[in-house]
Amino acid sequence: MSTIAAYCTHTGGGGGYGGGEMYTFAILSILNRYYDLTVFTNLDYPAFEQAHQYGLKLDNLNWRALPSQFNWRKYDIQINLAHTMMLPAQARRSILFVLFPQFPDWNTSAYDTVVGISDFTNTWIKRYWGRDAELLTPAVPVEEFKVLPKKKSIVSVGRFFEVPGGNNKNHIWMIRCFKKFAEQAGDWELHLVGSVQHKDYFEKVKKEADWRVHFHHDLDRDEYIQLMGEASYYWHAAGYGADKPSGKEHWGIVAVEAMAAGAIPIVHNSGGIQETGALTWDDPQQLVDITLDLVHNSERTEVVQQLMLEKSRDFSLQCMEKPLLEIIEKPVLIPPHV
Repeated sequence: MSTIAAYCTHTGGGGGYGGGEMYTFAILSILNRYYDLTVFTNLDYPAFEQAHQYGLKLDNLNWRALPSQFNWRKYDIQINLAHTMMLPAQARRSILFVLFPQFPDWNTSAYDTVVGISDFTNTWIKRYWGRDAELLTPAVPVEEFKVLPKKKSIVSVGRFFEVPGGNNKNHIWMIRCFKKFAEQAGDWELHLVGSVQHKDYFEKVKKEADWRVHFHHDLDRDEYIQLMGEASYYWHAAGYGADKPSGKEHWGIVAVEAMAAGAIPIVHNSGGIQETGALTWDDPQQLVDITLDLVHNSERTEVVQQLMLEKSRDFSLQCMEKPLLEIIEKPVLIPPHV
């Protein structure tokens, strides 16, 4: 059995909760079943404690804090899941997983294989680093979600933060769109789910909201699944107004969760989220118009909902297993000039 050493920073420890954690947990849960896996982190307190919040169990994971001096050569395969740190590639086989190439000047030539999360990400890996990348789309525990009796509710998920040029979730834009939508659609509600990272920004968002907008900062997994299952639509505005590619969604895990729950996702037409098969919009008025069109056309809504539900199954944990194992086992082809 091959030995694997994986280094990762998206561990869930310290309150981290998002797509990077989901991607990391899914990969580790698969590798842990097939290989002698040791996971290293930059933490010295219990990590991976939030894996159950994603429908994944990592209780028996062999993990430890990364020592200051470490020899990766002891392992057959070295995996870098840190996304923001370039570790020396020293093992017999080295693999770099990338959410997005945030650092265009990185020299990744020491890594045998680079793996991107989406075609969008892989396009920028090619532009920035001049090399091709394998594709491994995220896995989503879609079987956890249920299509519940629908309410007049729209859900959006995203942490409350604002960074110039960052992957901002544009809550204020969505609230303004929702007000236009509700003027014509009636007594609907907007539910915004996410932790508060920047208090000043969150205060601005609250001032924009009215009584129909509800905030959820600490839902447990069951409450989240219930909220999504009762929602009719899922809105996502990250990428709108972004002036650089890193400010767009790298993929769309929550959009797939919405599909599995029967909440039709309507997302900004940018980045990797459009690769999920969600409905897309280019300007805010389109978001309003697309949603209104569905509200007033129940037959089309049922057809789209069923198509989305079927599409979500393409992103199950089982669908991720085969391509991941193929990447791990793929022979390294050394160019003749090396």
